[in-house]
Amino acid sequence: MPRRSCLAHLEIDFETQVEAKAGQRADAAAPKADFTKDSMTLSDALPDSGRTVLVDSLETGGSTKGEAVQLAVISNLTRALEKQKEKTELMRTFSHWRLQQIEAGQEDHVCSMADKHYNRILLKNMWRTWRSVMESNWKDKVEQACRARAEEVCIELSSDYETKVAQSKIPKEIVFGFL
Repeated sequence: MPRRSCLAHLEIDFETQVEAKAGQRADAAAPKADFTKDSMTLSDALPDSGRTVLVDSLETGGSTKGEAVQLAVISNLTRALEKQKEKTELMRTFSHWRLQQIEAGQEDHVCSMADKHYNRILLKNMWRTWRSVMESNWKDKVEQACRARAEEVCIELSSDYETKVAQSKIPKEIVFGFL
């Protein structure tokens, strides 16, 4: 046989084998897909206890190899569904917990901001009160200091005037308006 014809013959054999295997896979997958659809509708339609009863009854009643495979697939699917439900429930509880933590953090932040605002208002009011007291004390002190200085200046001026009058030898009665 020439080399080309051998290769062509091998290629044809290989292609037929691939097609045969693909056909076998398709034949095997079709019942499995139908069974998966049926088991999903059953698992959705039945509550958890109903599913376990169905699986138990199918497991005890199965005697042939096909039924055993179907039972194994049913139990695997049931376990997968239960795991998925547990996973979604855990995700739900975690999300709920996380939202509560976020809300608690926000509430703490708002409370601290309110406390800071309250303390700032108290500080402002205290500052205003202290300042008004200090200003009134300052005004009193300045007024007393001015009055004391004015009295000193008046006494000094009157003593200077008396000394000048005494030096000028003008009678006091005329200066002060006495006759």
